[in-house]
Amino acid sequence: MPSILITDFDGTVCRQDFYQLVVAHLLPGEVPDYWQDYLDQKLTHFEVLRSYFAEIRCSEAEVDHILNKMELEPELPALLGKLQAAEWEVVIASAGCAWYIHKLLAHLEKLPAIHANPGVYVEGQGLLMSMPHGAQFFSPINGVDKLAITKAAIEKVGKARVAYSGDGLTDVVPSLLVPEQHRFARSDLARVLTEKKQGFYGFERWAEVVERLLLRTAV
Repeated sequence: MPSILITDFDGTVCRQDFYQLVVAHLLPGEVPDYWQDYLDQKLTHFEVLRSYFAEIRCSEAEVDHILNKMELEPELPALLGKLQAAEWEVVIASAGCAWYIHKLLAHLEKLPAIHANPGVYVEGQGLLMSMPHGAQFFSPINGVDKLAITKAAIEKVGKARVAYSGDGLTDVVPSLLVPEQHRFARSDLARVLTEKKQGFYGFERWAEVVERLLLRTAV
């Protein structure tokens, strides 16, 4: 019987977040601290990322250089093959932008399902990320509704066959829907789950998530 792994992308399948690399390497120093505005509940998560991305003024080639710094899981093609063989379906649920996700995954023969905010890069205007209006899992706050994606997976295959991996604040609520033995966290997600005294497996590379899932499947 099939199972479903729902996974964040930035900071999860990749060890680094695109927006953090953009802030650190591509933006001028006078850009407002949009992330603090998010923490202060002045901006939504979507508005924060859209604002940072729209500040980029370098060439697309320079942005591509930053993508290489995201540290995409190097064994990704093989890991996806192993998951498929073990009847694990992979669903990428990202509050980031599909533009760079598709660039980073262009080498894959078959893409997993990807739910992310659409965008286009225009030199002189930056990465223009837009709301996915009309999408199956639309959120007016994050663009992509990770909670709805997780609920749909549970409805499809049952709670016991759904796993979740992530690193951010948008992953907290959806991750709590899955069994703790199928919950994988690092960074902010791990911190919040620890504060909430919720069980999870920590990881540094996405390969660790896959290895543990395959081990459980084999038992």
